[in-house]
Amino acid sequence: AEVRSRCGIPGMKREAATHFRDKNAMKAVLRDADLPVARQAKITSLEAAEVFIQDIGYPIVLKPIAGVGSKNTVRVQNHDDLIAAMNLLFPSEDNPVQAEEFVQGEEHTLESVTINGKTIWQSSTYYLPGPLKVIENPWMQYCVLLPKEVHGSHVSDFLPVNAAALKALGMETGLSHMEWFLKRDGTPVVSEVGARPPGVNIMPMLSLAYDLDMWDKWAELMTHDRWELPPRKYAVGCAFLRAQGRGNTIVDVTGLEEAQAAVGEWVEQFKPPRKGQSRSSHYEGDGFVIVRHTDTETVVSALRTIITKIKVIAG
Repeated sequence: AEVRSRCGIPGMKREAATHFRDKNAMKAVLRDADLPVARQAKITSLEAAEVFIQDIGYPIVLKPIAGVGSKNTVRVQNHDDLIAAMNLLFPSEDNPVQAEEFVQGEEHTLESVTINGKTIWQSSTYYLPGPLKVIENPWMQYCVLLPKEVHGSHVSDFLPVNAAALKALGMETGLSHMEWFLKRDGTPVVSEVGARPPGVNIMPMLSLAYDLDMWDKWAELMTHDRWELPPRKYAVGCAFLRAQGRGNTIVDVTGLEEAQAAVGEWVEQFKPPRKGQSRSSHYEGDGFVIVRHTDTETVVSALRTIITKIKVIAG
């Protein structure tokens, strides 16, 4: 982005890239555009965090300004949590930390394609449960669901917010990944936005949903400013398998045969955890299963079966 800005090369420039990478700048831009975001502040010291908490109250969330994948994202519920978070993140003038009010609700993604400043395609997934809860519970299996139905009613209501946010942040042409909350009172909140393809296997899931290679479509978008997709054919879900127990090595994996017998006909990709492998420190865990079906409820049932029957044990 810096080189593009200095040399006049087409594509995302420095200002827009900063808006997408710096969470504090991102939230400021969105708030100035009158879009729904959590209250937030840039924290450089314990004292600054305490001032923010006096205004917002507990709980809050602390995270790196330019972090990705929820790495080092921490929920702070009391003063002891705050001290622990300070010792993890070490905020300073050279290493500021993002502080935000804690938002509760269903967490979703919204993948979008924008061409020449106009958002032309949007697709939402469910996090089951949300990433922060998964990070706080390392044993927890979790799923990502891509329904066959492209836009449920709650998603349809949010689409204009997504498009307005991308415009405010300076997205010109590209594929973006937004995380957002639907609060218990039905109101949406934008969490954060990345000017990049999504993680947590959403790209292969989209490929399976449309029966094409989504990475090829992204390259076509960035090369030719072109985005054409057929109707979505399938619902797709990914179950991430995470080890239970206190050890650092996978010592056993149970339930594979039972899960295979129950849902094997719908499995499209499977990365099994292996005995003897080191336990993953990443929230995506030690393996995954991707399933697909023409019926969304069948995919939901298959995901439930997988995370119920398969157990990964660390010792």
